[in-house]
Amino acid sequence: MPAVPDEVAETVETNLDRERVRRCLDALTDTQRESITLAYYGGYTYREVSGLLNVALGTIKTRIRDGLIRMRDCMGVTW
Repeated sequence: MPAVPDEVAETVETNLDRERVRRCLDALTDTQRESITLAYYGGYTYREVSGLLNVALGTIKTRIRDGLIRMRDCMGVTW
């Protein structure tokens, strides 16, 4: 059965969003990217990320906050 036009548009949009996220992740510092990847893609809590990386919890929170701000700006999200 051929794809319905709405499904095709949704698939294209999803792929574009995924590529934009990858591009923005690549623009982060290594430490920000690693912390965000562990927390959001690895499913670890901030405390667990802190333990895995052997870095203070406050530092992890700062890295993730700053990284997410950079991601938001890169993706052109406005509040």
